[in-house]
Amino acid sequence: MSYSYDLRKRVEAYVSGGGKKTEAAQLFQVHVQTIHTWMRMTGGGAGSRQTGTQDRANRQA
Repeated sequence: MSYSYDLRKRVEAYVSGGGKKTEAAQLFQVHVQTIHTWMRMTGGGAGSRQTGTQDRANRQA
C-alpha cells in the first residue's frame, strides 16, 4: 500500500516532535514498521540498529 506524502510528513513531524512511534502508528493508522522505515530514510531514526551495528563493528576483540 502506498501512503501519501502528506501523511508521511505528518507522521515524521509527530515522531520528531517527541511522539512515540507506536502512538503515531495508532493515531495515523499505519504500521509501526512503516514509521521505522520512514524515519530511517530521513535520518530521524535515532537509536536505530544501524548505529548499534557500527558501534559493535568498531569494538576491540
